[in-house]
Amino acid sequence: MLSQAIRELFFDRGMNVQFHSQTNHGGNTDFLNMEDASRLESKRISKENVICSQNDLREIEVPTDGIYAGPSSYTPFHGDNKVAHFRVEGTGFGGAPVVFDARLSVQDSPNSAGVVIDAVRYLKTAHDMGLVGSLRGPSAATQKTPPTQMMLSEAMTECEALAGRQLTHSLETHNLLWTSDQPNDVISEATSRTHSEDVSSSKL
Repeated sequence: MLSQAIRELFFDRGMNVQFHSQTNHGGNTDFLNMEDASRLESKRISKENVICSQNDLREIEVPTDGIYAGPSSYTPFHGDNKVAHFRVEGTGFGGAPVVFDARLSVQDSPNSAGVVIDAVRYLKTAHDMGLVGSLRGPSAATQKTPPTQMMLSEAMTECEALAGRQLTHSLETHNLLWTSDQPNDVISEATSRTHSEDVSSSKL
C-alpha cells in the first residue's frame, strides 16, 4: 500500500517516475516459505501489480527495467518483524532529479491481521445491506491485486461510504441485488441518503 501511495504522490505532483523498487526482509514462516523460489513468482507479481497500478490508471507506460519488486529474504533474527525498503527515482520540474528512500519496520502478523479484520467488517456490512459480489473500494484499499484498481482516495471514499451504510454509484452498479427478501429498510435509507448527497453535490 505504501508503494502505491508514494507512486501516486509522485504522479500527482507531475513527476516522471523512472525507477521504483521494494525489497522485504523478515524472519517468520511467510519469509521462510519463500526460500522456495517457486513460491516467489506469485508474490513478485502481486507486488508489481501494486506498483504498476498507478501507471495503469493514468495510462502511463512503465519504463523498461523501471520496476523491481525484489525477492524477499529470510532473516531468522527478525522474527515476525518485516523490514521493507523503498526507493523511487524520478524527475520533477525542469528535469530536476528527485530520489525517495524509505525504510518501514512493522510486526507482520498483527499488521496484516488488522487489514483482514477491516476487510471482514466491510464484507459483513455489505452482507447486512444485501450487497453481493466483489466490493471494489474495499478490495482496492486492502488487497494488492483487487478486481479493479482505484486511486487510493477513491478507494477510501468507497470504504467510508460502506462503513456508513451508504450506497455509492459503484455499489449500486456492481453489488446491489434486488430480491423479495431484500432488507428494504436498510437499502431505502442508504439509497435516500446517497441521492440526497448527490443532489447537494450538484448544487455546489
